[in-house]
Amino acid sequence: MPSRTFRHDASIEDIKSEASPLLQQNRKSKLAGLRNADAKGQFYSKFYLFITLFMCLMMLRMNFYIGTISKQLNHLESAEDSKYLIEFFDLALPLGGVVAVPAIGYLLDKFQIHVSIYTVSTMATIFGIFK
Repeated sequence: MPSRTFRHDASIEDIKSEASPLLQQNRKSKLAGLRNADAKGQFYSKFYLFITLFMCLMMLRMNFYIGTISKQLNHLESAEDSKYLIEFFDLALPLGGVVAVPAIGYLLDKFQIHVSIYTVSTMATIFGIFK
């Protein structure tokens, strides 16, 4: 980034004309129209309804898995082994979230939304196969 020198006598209009936006808007994006829509328009958009349904299904799936993991492990393993695995899972779950949230945020920032949803769905499917 080039160094800038600031003048004390510069007007706000001069500063605004030199400034560049932090986030560049992609004019070709289907979501570009949502940026200027009011809250009601955004809530009733197909995109919002789809992403809300997607997140509800993923959260239901993960909460079911988290809620039943101790019973599943107690059924499959000995009491001592299941206790160790449950303690490991209690530690690994929050750490997985710390890693996953920035990764998903990066996907959303750098790629279109359908690429991000496809990637998250693929990861969830792979997780479901190997569990």
